Amino acid sequence: MAGHGTLSVRIDRKAYRTSAGDGERLAIAGLEFRSPPGQFMCFVGPSGCGKTTMLNIVGGLDTDADAEIDIEGAGAEARISYMFQTPRLLPWATVRDNVNLVLPPGESRAGRGEALLEQMELADSLDEFPNRLSGGMQRRVALARAFVTEPSLLLLDEPFVSLDGPVANRLRGILLDLWRARPTTVLFVTHDLREAIHLGDRIVFLSRGPSRIILDTAVPIPRPRDPEDPAIDRFRSELLTGNRSLLHGLAGEGDGGDDGAGARERRQAGGMG
Repeated sequence: MAGHGTLSVRIDRKAYRTSAGDGERLAIAGLEFRSPPGQFMCFVGPSGCGKTTMLNIVGGLDTDADAEIDIEGAGAEARISYMFQTPRLLPWATVRDNVNLVLPPGESRAGRGEALLEQMELADSLDEFPNRLSGGMQRRVALARAFVTEPSLLLLDEPFVSLDGPVANRLRGILLDLWRARPTTVLFVTHDLREAIHLGDRIVFLSRGPSRIILDTAVPIPRPRDPEDPAIDRFRSELLTGNRSLLHGLAGEGDGGDDGAGARERRQAGGMG
């Protein structure tokens, strides 16, 4: 994302009409953060707290919100890629075409999609249809499609949920390899704190709805990180010992009723918005 700067997100208010139609449910209120270019941010929070809603607003899929999203220096030329919980591949299109369809015609003819798929060990599957691929292979195709545009911003909504552990770990490794080779700002949503620590430069914990930030912390473990590194479990334990209710979207309800001086220092290092 050369030439693109800081991502700024401010969502003052997002509400949905109730099913009865006689009121509204406030989903997000006062959620604000900034990310320097190329940072890998992970968002953790309980089900229904507004994580996917936040990604949809940032990605421009939901415009019915009081929000401002800006990628400094990108303007209207910003390229945003989104990888969902399911691969969302077109069943009537080949692997090759599923990746190339997001590229302008000139770029697709240059073979960039094929080169990326070959790098991801899918060279023998370029002309296969998605129903002939395993779940892990389909996620690799979706990852290739997300990266092939060389996006300014990559949004990932629990992309490895429901996969077996070894398959998910392999895909996390592929994701990190692609991100290092093609630096972009990443917003990654997950329920899995270990996954967030393994992948992220920074972890943002969201509250129960209406969603707001309750903790914003830098990950102090050097890269590269092995998913089985004991440091991941130590850092996880440190976070939850200070506040055992973080994963439930609550702050200040752990031992001592405070997130602790160490967590406050990490929050400041993470650049809480």
